[in-house]
Parts: sequence; C-alpha cells; structure tokens
Amino acid sequence: MSRLRLWMIYAQIFLFWSSLESVSARDVFVTIGGGPDPANNQVSLEKNVEYFSRVVADNHSQPLDHRILFADGPASDPDLKYIDDAAESSPAMKWMCRIIGDEYWISLRYRNHHPIAQEKPADKQHLDELMRQLANDLDDGDRLVLYVTAHGGPANSDVNAHDDVDARFTASEHARDTSIILWGDEELRASEFIDWLDRFSPDVQVIVVMVQCYSGGFAEMVFREGDRRFGLSERARCGFFSQRHDRASAGCTPAIDESNYQEYSSYFWAALDGRSRDGVDLIQADYDKDGRVSMAEAHAYAMITCDTIDVPLRTSDVVLRRLSNFKVEPTESDSPGFVQSIFGGLLSGTDTADVASKTNSLDRTIDEILAFARADQSEVITQLASILELPGDLSVRRIQRQRRKLTERIDKKYAVVSDLSDAEVTLIEEIRRSLNQANPEFREHGFSPIITQWTSARGDEFVTLIESFEESQSLEHVQLKIEELTKEIDELERHEAKFERLVLTLQNVLLELNLPNVADEPTVERWKKLMELENSSLWP
Repeated sequence: MSRLRLWMIYAQIFLFWSSLESVSARDVFVTIGGGPDPANNQVSLEKNVEYFSRVVADNHSQPLDHRILFADGPASDPDLKYIDDAAESSPAMKWMCRIIGDEYWISLRYRNHHPIAQEKPADKQHLDELMRQLANDLDDGDRLVLYVTAHGGPANSDVNAHDDVDARFTASEHARDTSIILWGDEELRASEFIDWLDRFSPDVQVIVVMVQCYSGGFAEMVFREGDRRFGLSERARCGFFSQRHDRASAGCTPAIDESNYQEYSSYFWAALDGRSRDGVDLIQADYDKDGRVSMAEAHAYAMITCDTIDVPLRTSDVVLRRLSNFKVEPTESDSPGFVQSIFGGLLSGTDTADVASKTNSLDRTIDEILAFARADQSEVITQLASILELPGDLSVRRIQRQRRKLTERIDKKYAVVSDLSDAEVTLIEEIRRSLNQANPEFREHGFSPIITQWTSARGDEFVTLIESFEESQSLEHVQLKIEELTKEIDELERHEAKFERLVLTLQNVLLELNLPNVADEPTVERWKKLMELENSSLWP
C-alpha cells in the first residue's frame, strides 16, 4: 500500500472520530432568574428569561436542554411585581401618595409569574442539586451555558464581621466576592459559585452571562480556585458581565413595555440572534467579517449600544489587569513573530515591530492604539469615541481627565439633590402636622379609615385642603427640581459610563500587547485558550 493511500485512510479515520466527537458533545443551558421576594421580583426579569429562551430555541440546532430556575418556581402564589399602565389615579390619590409614601405605588400590581416548563425555584438548594447533577453528567467537550438575570449584592465591607468569610482571600480580594441574591433572600457568593464550578471536569466548557448588580465579582472564576494569587486557571471557562464588581447594574424594572428595556443582556443576545429584542431590527455585529458573530463581538455590540450606567466586563478584562501592566519595558527578545503568534494574526496589517514602543504608555492616542486593536475592540473604540465626540489625537490619560471632570459635575449635582431631599422630608412633615390639626383622624402614617374617603368621595375636599397649605406649593417645586436633577444625573452617568467603557477598551489593547513581556509561556498558552473561548460562537 502506498504511503499516500495510507495517509488518506488515516485522514478518513480522523475525520470519522472527529465527527463522532462533535455529535456527542452537547450543550446544556441553565437560566437563574428572579428576585429574592415578590417586592423585588420585577416583571423585566421574567421577560428576560422568556427572551433568552426564544433566542436559544431559534438558534440552537441540537435538541434543546434548557434548565430554568425562577423565583418561587411552580408555586401559584403571586410573586411578580409589574406596573399596570391602565391604573387610574386621581389628584387626591396622587397627593395622598406624596405625603404617606410614593406616587409610584399607585400603579404597582402583583401576579404569579408565567409558568415555565420544567422550572424549579431559584433557591440555593435546587441550584446546588442541579450543579451537582450536571457536574456528574457533562463530559469533556460538553458546554454549560449559564445565564443569570437576577439581583446581586456587593461584597462584604467588613471581612471580620462575618463568620462564614472564606479564609483563602485577603481583604482586597473579598471586595470582589459579590453575590447573587436568590429566592428567599439567600446569598450565593462568587467564591461559593466558583467552588461549584470546580466540580466539573476541566475540559467541560463553562460560559456565563450575568446581569445582576455587582456581577463583575464573578469574573474571578477565571483564576485558579477564584484566587488571583494562584494565576490563570487551566479550566475552560469564560464569562460576560453587565457591570463591575463595585457597582449596581441597570435594567430591573416593573414596566411591561420591553421596547424601553435598557440592559446588557438584551443587546448581547440580540447580537447573537441577529435581531433586536422586539424581533424587528437586523443586528450587524460580525465585526471581523468571518461569517459569524462571536460572544466577544456580542459583548462589543452591547458595550457600544447599551445606553446605561453599566461598564460591562469580560473575563479577559480582569486577567489583563492582574497579569499585565503599564510599567515593564519590553525586552529585545520580544520579536514581532512572537507577538503575532500570541494574537493569532489578529494584528495583521500592522507593523508589529513597533509593538514594543506602544505597549506600556497611557499617553498613546486613540489613533495610535487603533492600529493594534482587534476588530471588536476597534469597533468599540471608534463608535464610543464618535459618540463622545473625542478626536483621534486624544490620549488615554487626557480621556481619563475628562471623565474625572464629568464625575465632579455629577457629585455636585448629587449634593444639591441631597439638600433638596432633606427639604422635601421637612415639608412633608409640616404638611402632615397641618393635616392633623385640620382633621385629627389623620395620623402620622396615614393609616386611618378617613384616607379611603379623602381619596374618593371627599377627594375634592382633600385636594382643596392640601393646596391651601403654603408648604404644598413648596413641596411641588422641590419635587419637580429633584426630578429634573435626577434626570440630568442619569444622563451624565450614562455619559460617564461610555467614557469608562472606552478607557477600558483602550487599556485592554495596551495591556494585551504588553502581556508577552511579563507573562511566562504557560500563562500565555492559557490566555490564548481563554481568548479562543471568548471569541467562539454560542451556536454549534
């Protein structure tokens, strides 16, 4: 038998076994959704679960295995909060809510969440059972895709105040041990979640997308045992997170209209689906023009498009900030070929011989950094710089200064709102005292039978009485001013978030280029695998 014929047989055998492996590999999707109790279980969380379920069903070619844990599960109690847009409110009702609570309460309603097939409660017991089962069931090459649309909590501010604090971590590392708040107000910390993931075989790919507040703390899953001191994990896992570890996220709302939803995962899933949340717009997020949209490109699309206070993160972002820096000078041994090999040709078209001179300075300009950016990074930088009206000759350092000036403006407006809020409380107390004098049946907290009459049959009388008080006119003025300033602050904070996203991406390019100068070869290999996973497609 000729050598050529023998090689052809080997090739056929290899292709056969490869095809068997690709068929046998499977994807399991897990969604954790809902709040810790009915008052904090907004309808948007339910709609996020429904949306993600549609996207997966429409795009996944294999038989779908989707496990869902949501709120109180199959229980029939009303556990979901929503706004009834048809709710009527009279002037008397609005005034009553102003002085005993919040006008927002008028249209709030509760119902049971929509039934979901095979769902279970989103509590720690059921989640632990599921993760143990999947750790036993999933084989090497399988993928676990886990989506969290819930509420999150910050890390413990005082590590000595809690007996259950993990002794592995220092105080600074505990700052990233944030949590998911499960049904029943149970707290699942990032360190505990990472311990659960460590039950899986190292070659089971784990991909997480999390949109809870402080979700960035869970990005520590990319390190061995979730500890930065132990270096980058060899395990095949990556994640995409709506917000940094030290900030609350945007998105949870009792409003029903999904066209107004502004939250990270809406844009992430839309980019992968090719359609917006309402199924109308065609999303073009294939930035490298390879015929598919990777998860990294979906993240980039969300970074550009999502108009919120969020500063989304990827696992690779936290790795770069741990393993690379802006201080180490490149060595003569860092050849262009080595840099090119690490980034898999992603720097094609650039002069890699000049990489060394551009790896470690925040004085580099937008245009200079763009020359070394990947396609998804380039799109984020170009689009955000355009939105912020920043010229290409602006350096990272100068952009940071502009952001700090914006932060100072925001802080000043918050100070004014704080003073106005104090004045609001004082005015409400004065109005209550005046009401008590006019009618002793009204009490401090307003839970008197006369309230029903004053907001219905005697509504006109009540409004006339309220508006006769001098403090009522002042209260309306103060509340209007607070509302105006709050809108201004919200707009400025969304603008500030775009600055932070831009700086984050610019820094990533520099840190990525500098990584070969400071990381050993095994770390570089693990980095390459992480980048391959982040740049893979979610759909088989």
